[in-house]
Amino acid sequence: IDLLVRQVVMPGMTGPWRRSLLSMGLPQARVVYVSGYPEEILGQRERPAEEAFFVRKPYTLEALMAKVREALGV
Repeated sequence: IDLLVRQVVMPGMTGPWRRSLLSMGLPQARVVYVSGYPEEILGQRERPAEEAFFVRKPYTLEALMAKVREALGV
């Protein structure tokens, strides 16, 4: 697995928390986070790190694919 696209806020676990679990077995995998929540609602716990690849909902296919290419370095 080279890339995961994850919702930032998920029932029972947040996107960044899930990424930390996956990184234990997939350290090379990149993650593109998506969310429709405003920044002030995400709060510090759910907000992806500054260096994370992030796409705000609603997004176009072109915007998502651009972020995927950026994350994969292609």
